[in-house]
Amino acid sequence: MNVVHFHQYKQGGLSQVQLNETEATPSQTDDAAHSLNGTKSYEPEFDVFKEFSRLDVPRKMALFDCIMLHRGFAYRNMMKNIWPHSNENDARALEMMLNARLNRLKRF
Repeated sequence: MNVVHFHQYKQGGLSQVQLNETEATPSQTDDAAHSLNGTKSYEPEFDVFKEFSRLDVPRKMALFDCIMLHRGFAYRNMMKNIWPHSNENDARALEMMLNARLNRLKRF
């Protein structure tokens, strides 16, 4: 599969477009196809537990308070504000962990 690169430059006041055609490797074409379909992301893997441990205490407590007060929509909105890359599975996993911590605190 050939890849066409467009280069625009000015010469003598007129704008010209130069086309360069190069041969793409199979991995480049696969990566391009996956990125167009949205099935492959070039961002590093998001670990919600690792990111939660890096949060400052007031933000951790705000998330924990939303869970304690059963404010699911506020919790998910706060997750998206803090971590735009998070998804519904990340929110659910963190919520389960926070609920487990809450249940441990209730024992004492």
